[in-house]
Amino acid sequence: MDETAGFIHSIAPKQLVTTGSEGSKGTLNNLDYTLQAHQSKYIDYMTFHMWPKNWGWYKADNPEMEKTKEKTAQYFAEHLDLAQKLNKSIVMEEFGFVRDGEKYAPGTPTTARDEYYKFVFQLLKDAMQEGKPLGGINFWGWGGEGRAQQKDAMWKPGDIIYTADPYSEAQGLNSIFDTDKSTLQIIAQYAHEAAKK
Repeated sequence: MDETAGFIHSIAPKQLVTTGSEGSKGTLNNLDYTLQAHQSKYIDYMTFHMWPKNWGWYKADNPEMEKTKEKTAQYFAEHLDLAQKLNKSIVMEEFGFVRDGEKYAPGTPTTARDEYYKFVFQLLKDAMQEGKPLGGINFWGWGGEGRAQQKDAMWKPGDIIYTADPYSEAQGLNSIFDTDKSTLQIIAQYAHEAAKK
């Protein structure tokens, strides 16, 4: 990592370089490995991701939001602590959350997602107010007017419309559609608040 990041800096010295790491979930659940992956002087800032469903923290058929939030807050705090140890900023490079009942279609409810987004954005707001080294967060992802073209919602070769979800996942699984008004309102509210900081 050090060698590759150093090479990038040698040919693009003003380019910010990072790992794209999920954090400890991407380093065998080992925070020391996460720290090692980011300690190179050529790694300009740290990254981590947040995927409650993928990591087994949340199940749509048995939603335990308090447990999900607890694990999220812990993961969030652990990675901000690592960033402070390295004196680097950290970005929650991506986080996503499924629609209620793990549905994919636009117009299906987003109650749990909205609750989770509010929680994560509040973590952001609190970290900023406390002067923590959080550089920002990115939700996954903007599906806009994209819609699944197959009945099973899985992308197939030849499909020309895309959502934010990768081909290996159901199209719409984590996408924010242009019709998700409540989610969009939450994103806009916190974006405006963060911009003021």
